[in-house]
Amino acid sequence: MSRNVTQHLVWMISTAVLAILLAAAAPPAYAGEGYAPVVTEFLGLMESREDLQKSVNAAIDGADLKDIRDMDGFVDYLDD
Repeated sequence: MSRNVTQHLVWMISTAVLAILLAAAAPPAYAGEGYAPVVTEFLGLMESREDLQKSVNAAIDGADLKDIRDMDGFVDYLDD
């Protein structure tokens, strides 16, 4: 893996972990979406924080992972 791709992957994972930790402290904005509770909270946080949503989307785009091309793919990955 090239150094740039590795850096983007580390940044994406770090951002995702931070978002999940913050989501655990935020009240859930979604109800009954069929996701695990932490994913539901993550989605609520993403809805309320446009800056975080932009950062996570940029990390997903920059990481260029085969199975995670967009936010839907990332949410599916988190919900597994």
